[in-house]
Amino acid sequence: ARAAVGLDPRKRDYKSRIAAFRELARRDYEGDIDALLLFLDMTLADQDLRSREFNALKNSVLDLLTRREKLPEGLGAKLLGISMDRENDETWREYAIQYLGACYEKAPADEGGGTPGSERSKVLEAYSNALEHKEGTLAGTALLGLEVLSRSHPEIDREELAAKVRSLADDDTCGEATRITALRLCGTMGRTDALETLRTVAQTGASAMLRMAALAALADLGGP
Repeated sequence: ARAAVGLDPRKRDYKSRIAAFRELARRDYEGDIDALLLFLDMTLADQDLRSREFNALKNSVLDLLTRREKLPEGLGAKLLGISMDRENDETWREYAIQYLGACYEKAPADEGGGTPGSERSKVLEAYSNALEHKEGTLAGTALLGLEVLSRSHPEIDREELAAKVRSLADDDTCGEATRITALRLCGTMGRTDALETLRTVAQTGASAMLRMAALAALADLGGP
């Protein structure tokens, strides 16, 4: 783990460290969890890496931790902190959002998501925070994660989620990636109440990608 997280001065390059992560994945790394969690708090300034390499290594850490049958205690809170910290670049914050679903699924089953301080409550708080960052990609990533969870977790209100989807689909001040996601979800969630918005964007959307997303959603909904 020392080499993987950059504590071996002879192996601080990306190639050596990604190899160390692969080695960790092949053995029991129970004793290395604290080091892996610590690495999630490290900053690029501490590394001899480019930004995309650093984010890839952190992504490898989250992949290792969320594959465990029992999640490390406090991982949901850790992801919440990462996603809220504007000092982190958006790519790393988005990676954190992408792993929230795995954290929610593996949290103790008796937690309904509303118990203050529980892992699931931290995950839902992180999703809620991400939905407010509509200018980039975070809100769209959160919408996708919540939609998947809402299929099997009734404590996540699909009608409330659909209202947020509609709001972002209607909002032409959204970042393009987030609005595309919202438009597509209008289709996959069967929101016929979004037909007027979808028709308008399909004809007058500011980019080809927006128009394509609206057309695809119209196809999902069917009808004349």
